[in-house]
Amino acid sequence: MARYRWQSNLPVPPRVDADVFGAVVEKLANGDPPSTVPPRAIVDEARPRRSPIHQMFDWDDARAGEKFRAMQARKYVAQLEIVIVEVKGTRAVSTRGFFSVHDGSSRGYVPRHRILGDRDLKLQVIATARRELEIYINKYMGILSFGNFIPRLQNVMDDMRRAAVELETAATVDETKAQRKKSKQKEST
Repeated sequence: MARYRWQSNLPVPPRVDADVFGAVVEKLANGDPPSTVPPRAIVDEARPRRSPIHQMFDWDDARAGEKFRAMQARKYVAQLEIVIVEVKGTRAVSTRGFFSVHDGSSRGYVPRHRILGDRDLKLQVIATARRELEIYINKYMGILSFGNFIPRLQNVMDDMRRAAVELETAATVDETKAQRKKSKQKEST
């Protein structure tokens, strides 16, 4: 049996060791005949109270239903694109209409135009994009031969890092200018 661990950059599922969960999924995949494992099969395997993964799932239908609807809302927002009437090359461009950000007290969706006008929100989106790209690379590195794609993806991540530094530097310069202006106003009064 392989050894498993939960990804370090994501929330850890409750109360069950990764090796235990991995063993259950492995058992399902290695059945007779070996097959793919749909999520439904995992839930069915977890349903009996004696199952080692039973406690990972919320069996209260009302509470689970609310969680499912919230998950559906996240999925729908993630699928929603804003149409931008701009042509790059030979194709029209569209992008996500909303992005998930943290405003200091809670997480929620913010429209694209607000992110473009807010340095802190833009930094969050850039950081999220970098993490997602790193996850993508790590996810497929062991299976696909990326060849010359890896350096290009690294360049994209470097560009994101530079953009974040530029935004932070511009913010520092703006804050310094604002403090100087405030000081001058105090001196003149």
